[in-house]
Amino acid sequence: MKYLLDLKQLQPGDIVLEAGETPIVSEAIKRATSSDYSHAMIYTDHSLIHAVKKEGVFSKNPQRMLRSSRESFKVLRLKDSSLQSKLEEICDNASAKVGSLYSTSEASKSALQNTPKETSKKQFCSRLVAQSYSQEGVLLVDDANYCTPEDLNKSPLLEVVENCVREAGEEDLEMASREDPNLENQKETFKWLNLARKHLKKEGAYIQTINDVGEHLSQNRSSDKRICKLIESTNYLSIYNVDRTLNTYRYSAQKFTEKMQASLNHDEILAGEVDLNRRELERHGKSIRVARHNYHNINLKFIKLHIKLYRNLLLETECRLKVIKEYPSLDDQSLMMVDRYLTEVSGLIR
Repeated sequence: MKYLLDLKQLQPGDIVLEAGETPIVSEAIKRATSSDYSHAMIYTDHSLIHAVKKEGVFSKNPQRMLRSSRESFKVLRLKDSSLQSKLEEICDNASAKVGSLYSTSEASKSALQNTPKETSKKQFCSRLVAQSYSQEGVLLVDDANYCTPEDLNKSPLLEVVENCVREAGEEDLEMASREDPNLENQKETFKWLNLARKHLKKEGAYIQTINDVGEHLSQNRSSDKRICKLIESTNYLSIYNVDRTLNTYRYSAQKFTEKMQASLNHDEILAGEVDLNRRELERHGKSIRVARHNYHNINLKFIKLHIKLYRNLLLETECRLKVIKEYPSLDDQSLMMVDRYLTEVSGLIR
């Protein structure tokens, strides 16, 4: 039997602790920190932002995380409801750290009582979580730079959210077995970021994230064209439509209808498809608004490339929404939502 997080029970900003199932690394971390958990992540509306040794900071689809025990996950949430207004910014803080490299040495030091005062901009799992919160004045632990999953587990500001794990069904197993498009995006992002790090290091810049690149170029425009060439040497800008080959039904009215009619849990899958586009619209809509604002103030090719990327991603969202709208059995409430999303996306891309 396999288990996974029940996304219906989660809220953006929730902290997910994981026991881990690697016999060497996970068990070593748990022993060193006297904990049942070796990993910490932030849930940001259908995605988990986390830091892992090989990949650095990136997002992970929780539907692809199948574990052998219900106790593999523990979900924590802020006790104080008055802090709920900070959660959107907290999630944005976590997302902004995507692309950061992982620091094994600083992760190891976090288990020690006498940790150094200086810290790098590199990340590890519990630092990512604690810093994302501390940036908004929510101090979950004594030291957001050096802490462990167990420190988060013991935070007096957090409480356990029960019933957040469910058994995996056949569709969950099938989903987890499919190719993960996010891995290709991750690979291409880190490819050009690593090239940019090497190039901008000559100018004294310490680069971790995409935002770091943009901030440096806004102060030093001389490398703008060079960085854009490095980006264009990868597939970073051209994999926005990878979902078309993996989920062809989302881009064909006939295939979508066939998929829905063959589904045993029709209503749930249809709602999931509508909500997928709601999330994509919110995410890329926010990105393109910020990029256009920045481009108005700072005329960089680097920003222009990202505006084009976000627009292409929104065009894919528009295509998927139009396919859903053609579904003959679409209920009135879903139709109203799809029409609202189409109006919004049209305003962003036209």
